[in-house]
Amino acid sequence: MSQQLSLRKTHVALDQNNSRLVPGKKIFSLVGKQTSRTVQIRTVRLVAITFSFACGILLDVLGCALPEYDCWWPMFIVIFYVLAPIPIMIANRLQGDFGTESGVGKDIAIYCTAVFVTSGFAFPMLLAHTKIIQPGAMGLILGGSVIVYLTILAYSKIFNKSDDLW
Repeated sequence: MSQQLSLRKTHVALDQNNSRLVPGKKIFSLVGKQTSRTVQIRTVRLVAITFSFACGILLDVLGCALPEYDCWWPMFIVIFYVLAPIPIMIANRLQGDFGTESGVGKDIAIYCTAVFVTSGFAFPMLLAHTKIIQPGAMGLILGGSVIVYLTILAYSKIFNKSDDLW
């Protein structure tokens, strides 16, 4: 998406020492054509994504910190949250360098991401199966995982510059 530039009249200029703005002089400046509406939309999207990510992490912390659960082992799931988008980001970066639309690197990145996401869901199930955490804590943590992974997907969909999601 290229940004077009336009000329706009302004009525302020720097004084002779370039130390302060002096009103009343007409100069021309290059201004990006990004409207305030576009900025507002991007800001609202970013705030919504941040809020949903915080809700997912809150569910994870509640699954660990509530007195009836009181076990912090499930917080290791945050490692999977961090690792999940990294292969796709690396593949997108390499795709831009080599100019290929598809290939083995992209497939490997999708596979690694799927492994991290699956591990993120399997980890609390494994902890619940071995009786390290209770089933209620597993439910809260799985709910938080769904929210966090959907948030990561929404972020990559909204702020990705190409048409391809992956």
